[in-house]
Amino acid sequence: KLITTLPQVPDLCIGRDEKLNEINEKLKQRQPIALLNGVGGIGKTTLALEFVHTEAYIQAFDHVAWISLVTYSLHNALILGLHEYFGIDLKQFPDPKDQLKQLTLKMANLAGSNLLVIDNANNAKELTENEGFLKSLGFKLLITSRAVPDNFVQIDVNELEMNDAKALFIYHYPDSKTMEGLPELLQHINKHTLLTELLAKAGKKKYLTPLQILELLRQADTTHPDLNRNITAGLHADMTKADLDKYKETKLNIYIEALFEPEKESAENQAFLKPFALFDNIDVALAHLKRMWNIAPDNENDFEDFLNGLVIGGWLNKKATNYRIHPLVAQVIRQKLKPTPDSTQKLIKTLENILDNEHLSTQSLYVPYAQSVVDRFKAEKNSWLGYLCIDLSRTYSTLGQLTPALQTIETAEKIFESI
Repeated sequence: KLITTLPQVPDLCIGRDEKLNEINEKLKQRQPIALLNGVGGIGKTTLALEFVHTEAYIQAFDHVAWISLVTYSLHNALILGLHEYFGIDLKQFPDPKDQLKQLTLKMANLAGSNLLVIDNANNAKELTENEGFLKSLGFKLLITSRAVPDNFVQIDVNELEMNDAKALFIYHYPDSKTMEGLPELLQHINKHTLLTELLAKAGKKKYLTPLQILELLRQADTTHPDLNRNITAGLHADMTKADLDKYKETKLNIYIEALFEPEKESAENQAFLKPFALFDNIDVALAHLKRMWNIAPDNENDFEDFLNGLVIGGWLNKKATNYRIHPLVAQVIRQKLKPTPDSTQKLIKTLENILDNEHLSTQSLYVPYAQSVVDRFKAEKNSWLGYLCIDLSRTYSTLGQLTPALQTIETAEKIFESI
């Protein structure tokens, strides 16, 4: 039985059968926590999704829940995501400590074998400090994380095997099957899952062969100061895992920059990508997109065609009627296009209007988007951002979520003091 809705099943999960079996075996053991660890974009979330959508694995559990730590702390995400299922009236327990205590008690007393997936838990300190708390919930836990917290059983998610990387590339760029240079290209990027997919989509869009893509990446190697050196096997051995992962993510970011170049996209594409990059790793419903972008009914079909063009180009992922941007792609967009409160003012005003005027049930749907905008811009001096914080705080308070309500009103105060 689902405690929460699950994100959509991945379109493709190649070469991860052994890891899926490893997750299954770890969760069968007495150790209640299994942590999927790896660099950004390697496929941790996809692996967790494939696991919970595979009947052979999930039938062992009586209840399944999924929460993501994209915009909230661990405790807040648990309360916000699970309180309704467990019948906890947040207004009856206004103190967040009491809310958490009630949730812990109800989760620990839930009958059966139960699974909680915590996605994007990338704060090593937060995980380490909450190890005992997580175990007290009485659930088996599957966590995805780039961090390496102490005392957690880890399952390393590494690069794909060559045949699997080839299959993934060809899936997104079928014509590349007969082109030269694909193994060399994949070896150069260490068969990284996300980069394999993105390069295939970029190659297909720009009519580039694998050899031409490889040449572009080699140019980035020689011109970028962070890549203008060879890491020898000896140096690899001297690096800590954290240092090596950081280097890999730097390389990944630079390669995405080299192929995607958001600053060279059309004005229409840039106008959309700049604010959408504030929503990294959030599933954005098509209906919500139309509302936030103020799409008139007569223009809805054209807007959907426009979005599908961005999906084909690799900027967005689409699952059913939800759209998502990967954090690494969003990061490149933010670095190149530099969204600010002024340049995204239309979005900020629309969110402020929704939180100020709509019914509470509608307001609650747009809270994650507003919170994501606030998180990105909270150090900026902008009055409309301050008004958004005030309305977001009021919505949180009405929902009985006092901790984020206090946090956002404090952000508003700081913004207006700075102005």
